[in-house]
Amino acid sequence: MATLFTYMLSVWMLYLLIQRIIQHHNFYRIQTLLITAGLFFSVFGTILPLLDIRIFPQYASTPFTGAIGNLIMFWGFFRFRIFEITPIGRDKVFEAMVEPVVILDNKNMIVDANTSMLALLGKKFR
Repeated sequence: MATLFTYMLSVWMLYLLIQRIIQHHNFYRIQTLLITAGLFFSVFGTILPLLDIRIFPQYASTPFTGAIGNLIMFWGFFRFRIFEITPIGRDKVFEAMVEPVVILDNKNMIVDANTSMLALLGKKFR
């Protein structure tokens, strides 16, 4: 029963992360994608032995896929500083702003725009 609950919780987390990735203007898409890939790799690796699929003969694939998945998530968490409070507060404040705001990168390419700017441009947002 605990295993089923763990798989259901993992699938729910993957669903929430994928939902976050496909948002039309997400400034933290790369971080979320890395965390999702790491979680998927770890969960998928636990299913391989159940299907009697081995990556290496005579070795279980779960420790290998778990380690790789954790390294990917570690990179997503720490390399992009996702534990800082800035991303959480930024999303709430940025989307609540009434003024239209656009964020540009060093090459003057649009990186992000809040919902007010999208409405001003006549773009549909989800």
